[in-house]
Amino acid sequence: MSMGDLELLPTKAKLLRNIAISFVVLTVILLGFIAYTTLSRAVIVVHRHPVERDVSYKATLAEETIGKTLPDGAISATFLETTKDESDTFLLQQNPEPTAKAGGIVTIINTSDRAQPLVETTRLLTPDNILFRLTQAVRVPAGGQVSAVVEADGSEDSYLVGPSHFTIPGLSPNLQKDIYATSSVAMVRGGAVVREVTDQDIENAKQTLLRRALDAVKRTDGAHVASGDLTDADFITTALSEDYSSKTGDSAAALTATLRVRVIAVAFSKEALNDVVKNAAGGQVSMVGNNWQYTIADYDPIARTALISGIATVGAALDTTSSVFSPINFVGATPTEVKQFLSHFEGIDSVEVQLIPYWQQHLPRLPSKIELRFQ
Repeated sequence: MSMGDLELLPTKAKLLRNIAISFVVLTVILLGFIAYTTLSRAVIVVHRHPVERDVSYKATLAEETIGKTLPDGAISATFLETTKDESDTFLLQQNPEPTAKAGGIVTIINTSDRAQPLVETTRLLTPDNILFRLTQAVRVPAGGQVSAVVEADGSEDSYLVGPSHFTIPGLSPNLQKDIYATSSVAMVRGGAVVREVTDQDIENAKQTLLRRALDAVKRTDGAHVASGDLTDADFITTALSEDYSSKTGDSAAALTATLRVRVIAVAFSKEALNDVVKNAAGGQVSMVGNNWQYTIADYDPIARTALISGIATVGAALDTTSSVFSPINFVGATPTEVKQFLSHFEGIDSVEVQLIPYWQQHLPRLPSKIELRFQ
């Protein structure tokens, strides 16, 4: 071995030692990385509370019959149908002059077996001898009645009488017992003043009679069959035919409306509707409020179906499958940053972040190492 070779030995040994050290260091780093990726993880615990929100929903109500199955998602229902005839006369009230004569509507009743015509200005007398006159001629059918407008014979306050009974002094004493008039409301100033009929007058009369028919049906036992108490929303009220004594633009003091009304009581399970609401809310519902609003419409008398739709207030927690809770949102973040991010969302009470190992300051950079739990 030459002198030069001996001089190279320490250099080679040093090089080999450095390589060995580097290898060990790299191995340690690699093992550390493997340990980090294997053992490092984070658990985010989210404490939620229900948040009230309005949910729109709709479903089909269908009656079960022999040989017929309910449509998918439909709610079983029973439809109880009633037809009623309603008629009444309404004053076309306005703002009269303070000195305007009193007037109003009376019902003339004929209990005899012969029809009785009454001419315009026919006198009607209260028990206190307060005199009113018909504003137009009428014909009272035998065994029937008609509504008519009357006007006071003077303008004094004494004519502002309340509901009353009227005799018709122009008839014979015997006929006065069979033919008479009554009023159900007080006389008012300007009650017999003629004015132009408007669309709103006709609509008001229609809605009054529809309401009257509905109230009558609600008082019957048939409206409560197998359903308990029904609310107004559980009825479908429709005018099948309408007739009015005047049309829009005519001049009149009163408007007589006659309607044939179909009222359908709809009995169905509120629990089933509750499930529809929950499904509409995405299933993340802890409670359904009491202030339900719904409308039942589009009744099909042949298929025996109707559509129910409305809005309900529900208490719903944030959906755990929401993108808000995607682990990718939290990779590499600090616990403080995680809490700040989630604090912006309503329905979150508090957030806990657990890092493993505990001495880590950041969440793992791999989404698969981040777990979210909900309470």
